[in-house]
Amino acid sequence: MTIAETNKIITTVIQPPSKRLPVMTDQKRREREKPKKFQDHKVAVPEQLTFFFLTDKEADYSNTVELYDFMPKYVWNKKLNRINDQFLERITRTFEFRGRDFQLKMDPARLEDKDGVVREYFPGTKEEHVEDILRKMMTEGYAVMLDGEAGIRFTLYQLQQELAEHGHKYSYDQIKNAIKVLKGTDIHLEAVMDGDQDPINIAFSPIETYGFQGTGDETQTFVRFSPLVTRSIKQQTYRMINYKKVNEFSGNVIARQLYKRLSHVYIYAKVGNTFNIMLTTLIRDFGLTFYGKLTKNHEEVEDSLKLLIEHRILNKYEMDYVHQKKPRKKLSDVKYTLYPDINFVHDVIEANKRQKSIRDSLPANND
Repeated sequence: MTIAETNKIITTVIQPPSKRLPVMTDQKRREREKPKKFQDHKVAVPEQLTFFFLTDKEADYSNTVELYDFMPKYVWNKKLNRINDQFLERITRTFEFRGRDFQLKMDPARLEDKDGVVREYFPGTKEEHVEDILRKMMTEGYAVMLDGEAGIRFTLYQLQQELAEHGHKYSYDQIKNAIKVLKGTDIHLEAVMDGDQDPINIAFSPIETYGFQGTGDETQTFVRFSPLVTRSIKQQTYRMINYKKVNEFSGNVIARQLYKRLSHVYIYAKVGNTFNIMLTTLIRDFGLTFYGKLTKNHEEVEDSLKLLIEHRILNKYEMDYVHQKKPRKKLSDVKYTLYPDINFVHDVIEANKRQKSIRDSLPANND
């Protein structure tokens, strides 16, 4: 078996029949829109948006968003090499989602630091936590449509308390900076036409616009999200995820990202069914660093899998090693076969029931 062949070994049971990704043909680079105050937006809470909300019984849960949540848009390396202590080079990454290849180009945000120097930043762990909590708050009824795009109104105190409740203690300034980084980061996503799937060409920021109460004459703290979040809400392609479990992996990037992916795509999970994924796929799709020796990456993944077993997401896992024979024998990939724990299967079943209920109640809107 060649390396190319092994990279194709991705579970087939996760592919819903006749599944097509949304059509996106936005221009490659949009001009930044002029900032607007909250009250200058058309504010609405349509019925479609209310289906994104969760009940009190689902307080430990949130929603994952199709495609958007699974592009490698975070940079985990804390020690980035800035040019002249200020500038960062564009990052280009490739990834696969639902059997389709994508390319992501990401330009950093620019923020003025306390020392008065303007430096560039990519979204990292802090930005992931802030974005995840904002999404969680959306499910609690704070979500609104702003000029037809998904957003949320809140206070910095509410956001800070929600973050602290889930183990993430940040100051107001840190939270504001995270939102500014998400707003200032430019992402360009592309995928060529693939069979009956339309080409994708879209430029966006994780947060399109924001306002902080008391800054200027703004009266409401708010953010408006990427149009990909709006599309997922309109097309009901989001899925319920156990957010309490997500936070159990706050100190382990691989376990956290893998748990998110399993929760969203492994919809046929049941005891005895397996999920297959390659080591090189995990590194690529999660935006991880390829080490000089792949065995180090493998050790980190195996530690993460053991953590998923400890927290009853997985029951067990198996490994098949792929070696390069020439010019000398060395590890070139690992195939992981994952067996779900009954507790994880229960969450998947509940998420499936909820998604079916939503789709039965509200026809998909592809506008």
